[in-house]
Amino acid sequence: MISQLASADLVVPNMPAWHLMWDFNTLKQIVDSVPGNTELQNKALRVANEMMNAFDNTDPESIGRARKVAEQVFGEGWAEKEGAIYKEGEKRERIYGIGHCHIDTAW
Repeated sequence: MISQLASADLVVPNMPAWHLMWDFNTLKQIVDSVPGNTELQNKALRVANEMMNAFDNTDPESIGRARKVAEQVFGEGWAEKEGAIYKEGEKRERIYGIGHCHIDTAW
């Protein structure tokens, strides 16, 4: 049996809305994966809640306002920087040793 396509709808995705969904999903992943009751986890949870409060599905302008709220976790203007954001910050890793550690080795 041969199937024929009778009709099709062309849809233009609302990319700012998709970006808002990805921002929210990233915050959710932070909340789910960062150890419990840490500063970052609590901040991500609070910011995700603020984003939901800022978003109004009847107001397209609210998408931008909700995405602006995410900057509290992701950093100011992070979305416009795209891949260049990874070139910011420290150029070398920092390792801090805290406390006392005795490491036995085989001699």
